[in-house]
Amino acid sequence: MPICDRTIINETKWYKATDDMVTNETQIGLSCGTTYALWMQGTIPTEKDSIGVEEDRTVCVPGVMSTCEDSFLIKIMNCGSYRLYKLKKPSSCPQAYCFGYGVKDTPPTQKVLKPKVEHTFTRENGKNIQYQFSNFKCVFTFLNSPDPTKPYLYQIYWYINGENKYVTEPLRKEEFEQSYLNERNGLDKMGVKISCSVKLKYNRRGIPGPMSDKSQEIFVGIQLSSESLHITRGGSGQVDLTFTVPFPCGYYSNAVHINKINKDTCPLHIELAVPLKPK
Repeated sequence: MPICDRTIINETKWYKATDDMVTNETQIGLSCGTTYALWMQGTIPTEKDSIGVEEDRTVCVPGVMSTCEDSFLIKIMNCGSYRLYKLKKPSSCPQAYCFGYGVKDTPPTQKVLKPKVEHTFTRENGKNIQYQFSNFKCVFTFLNSPDPTKPYLYQIYWYINGENKYVTEPLRKEEFEQSYLNERNGLDKMGVKISCSVKLKYNRRGIPGPMSDKSQEIFVGIQLSSESLHITRGGSGQVDLTFTVPFPCGYYSNAVHINKINKDTCPLHIELAVPLKPK
């Protein structure tokens, strides 16, 4: 799926760039991971006398007929060893700002098989107790690089309700726990659908290979067994709920095993609201 910065940039603000924005429309191609790659006209300010000075630049929006069918202004500031870009939210999807890659290597040609999303707990330390911390991991079969001296790095793209919400750093297989999706990096509520996809790299700042197929979406939250329940006046009924992921709890003080939890630490209160004037 093409990247769209509209789902990432919610307001106009400054962003630090390790590599500079592409300034030549012939370079954009499909390597930026999007359909309409936003590129910048003009030059990159690198001179000493430009350090700390805000400058205006024109960003081009490519279209069907030309590489600059529309345009808008951004600001750029030279900070010596890097640049700051004051970026605006793109007008539509799939548009994304195109920045160069720091390592001009040959990207991988392989892609992983279709991944799947699974839930997992990690153990966290609270003020008084240890507790289960809820995570989601993108599960797939790791690949062997054709060059043993250049093992693959894996970059995970996380989607919530179909929108790309979080992209991990390129990670080694041994670092994969850092790719988990949780409340610290984009998952701010339950009752949503989650999916993921994967790109391979040789270098952290290198060009990525092709995107894998996106995983099947999974719903995370509480589901009702039926959408409606008919109860006669003065009668009663039962509402059945299903948890699609486990509910986190605290551990006993002497717990060793990951599943040795204290259920008294995780009560869940559910309120049922009934309209005063049913339709």
